[in-house]
Amino acid sequence: MKNSKIFQTIFHPTDFSFASEMAYAHALKLTLAAKAELTVIHYAEQGLVTSWDYFPKVRETLSDWNVLARDCAKDDMHALGMRVDGIIATGPDIFSSIVQHLNQKNPDVMVLATHQIEGLNRWLYTPLAEPLAREARCPTLFVPPLAEGGVSCKDGTVTLERILIPITRLLPPQLAIDRAVELASLLDARRIDWKIFHVGKKEHIPAVHLPSREGWKWKKFARPGHPVDQLLEMAAEFSPHLIVMMTEGHRGLFDVFQGSTTERIVRGVRCPVLAVPVISPDR
Repeated sequence: MKNSKIFQTIFHPTDFSFASEMAYAHALKLTLAAKAELTVIHYAEQGLVTSWDYFPKVRETLSDWNVLARDCAKDDMHALGMRVDGIIATGPDIFSSIVQHLNQKNPDVMVLATHQIEGLNRWLYTPLAEPLAREARCPTLFVPPLAEGGVSCKDGTVTLERILIPITRLLPPQLAIDRAVELASLLDARRIDWKIFHVGKKEHIPAVHLPSREGWKWKKFARPGHPVDQLLEMAAEFSPHLIVMMTEGHRGLFDVFQGSTTERIVRGVRCPVLAVPVISPDR
């Protein structure tokens, strides 16, 4: 694993539900791989006391992953080059409270669980996750609770053998590819079947640079039709372990066409989705 210049600060809101465990595993794995700083934030409703004991045990998880010994000390985790902080956010408004901490941290990437409707607080399901991603204006990794591929909660292993990247001329396609390559390299994915997907005519596929690496195979596909429907169909056929797509402000890749949002894509697939904004915040 290597140090990443892009994923150095990671922000992960959680409701401690079973559905959020997969997203937490992804956030922790990225932090470990990038030797980064992870902020785990939990929202506590007014009048409800939330114990720090609810926060996921980082050292126990890393021990399950055979990264640390069971009886390790705090200094052993620090030797890994990573840092994990926990925050309990309070206030009458969930969104505003989280955004306040989000703006203070100004993270490189945010990791959000989706489809979280069975948790005790039920506050991180997609209708809230998507506005948080827009507010963050940084790459956001959406992780479904039963994600096919990505990071294993049990042992921390990574399954990243198929990656789908939808592109269009209307949003910078190379940025999506660059971020996907950075993430795959960070997680040491050595054998990947890459699919570059364009809705339209094959001759209209934007020109992009595709890095040549041993074990990586690139293919470009083009299909006519409704962009969202075609992407969901391609995802069903290809069964990707990750989808990487561009977003632009309040618009997602497919809002450019017929007003659809990334919400339908995130809800319609069973793998993590990395949404990359066109304009990154000033650092």
